[in-house]
Order: sequence, then C-alpha cells, then structure tokens
Amino acid sequence: MSLGTNLNYCIDSWNPFASNKNIVYKLAQTSVVEKDPYQIPMHQAGAKADAGKVRMGLMQSGFPLALKAVAEITTYGAEKYTPGGWKFVPKGYERYYDAQARHQNKHDAGELVDPDFKCYHLAHEAWNSLAKLELFLMERKEHENDTENPTGVR
Repeated sequence: MSLGTNLNYCIDSWNPFASNKNIVYKLAQTSVVEKDPYQIPMHQAGAKADAGKVRMGLMQSGFPLALKAVAEITTYGAEKYTPGGWKFVPKGYERYYDAQARHQNKHDAGELVDPDFKCYHLAHEAWNSLAKLELFLMERKEHENDTENPTGVR
C-alpha cells in the first residue's frame, strides 16, 4: 500500500560562494510503501512500519566518541556566542568552509589540539562540515517551500 510520496531533489547546479545563489532543482518522486522489515502484517501485534527508513540510532551507536567531540565544539560555541547563532553568520557557508580548511591545515601540520578551544582540530573540521551541510539543506528547504508556495501565503 502506498501511503505517500517521497520527494528527492537532485541539484543541477549550485555554487555556495556565488552572491546570486541560483539553484536549479529536478524533482524525482518515488512511492513510499510502509512495511515491517520482518514481514509481520501491519495490523498484527509486533508490526512496525520501519522497513527502509533511516536508522538514526546507527549514528549514535556507531560514532559516540566523534559525536561527543563535535557536541563539545557546539557547546563551547553556544557559550562563547549564542546557541544556534552560527546559522545567521553572514556568508556562513564560505566562512565555515574557510574555518574547516584552517583546522585541517593545523591538523595536517601536526597540531592535534586547538590551543584556544582545547578540542581536537578534527572535531572542529567535522563541526564546520556539519554547519555547511545544515546551511545547504536549510537553503534547499527554503527553496522547496518557495517553489511549493510562490505567493508566500501560508
């Protein structure tokens, strides 16, 4: 039974450094069929319709030390600046790209720990990569909303 539509967007072109961010999207639709991975009928006790869904727990169980190290960077930044304020940094993608490169350079040169934060440069690299990804996905989501509702009326 198809319960909905899964929308996936593929990008034809995107330049994170361009002042005019023209993003071209292609819409691909796939049917979502919810089912139990153990073939238990949906109305039988023990059924759970999670076959094919993202297994978020694998991140936590697979990378507990790395996630804690990145969370320490996030916490330090929130205390130094403001929680979530990084999302509003002008030209954030470009600046986090540069910060990531600086931390990579320090790590590659043999400096493992950032002397200011007292955290690993690799954790800073990961944080900056996540910040870039989040900004990218936020912008993409904003574009999706504008496309779905070009008048802006909600």
